[in-house]
Amino acid sequence: HLDDFAESFMMSAMMNGLLRTMKASYVIDAGDISVIRPFAYAREKMMRDFSYAAGLPIIAENCPACFEAPKAINLTR
Repeated sequence: HLDDFAESFMMSAMMNGLLRTMKASYVIDAGDISVIRPFAYAREKMMRDFSYAAGLPIIAENCPACFEAPKAINLTR
């Protein structure tokens, strides 16, 4: 979502000195798959409010990689 794009931009600028961010859509190097991020222009709050209003279920984080040592993103927040 848009907040992730802004965060990605700031992390790149502050940590790498580069003014770049994620792309909303791109084709992978092999050229046979397009990656599309449909929520690139939606704010996190908009998606959260919609999910509550629509009664969507909350799914607990279960990614094993997320429980490893803190990532750079957690150190910069």
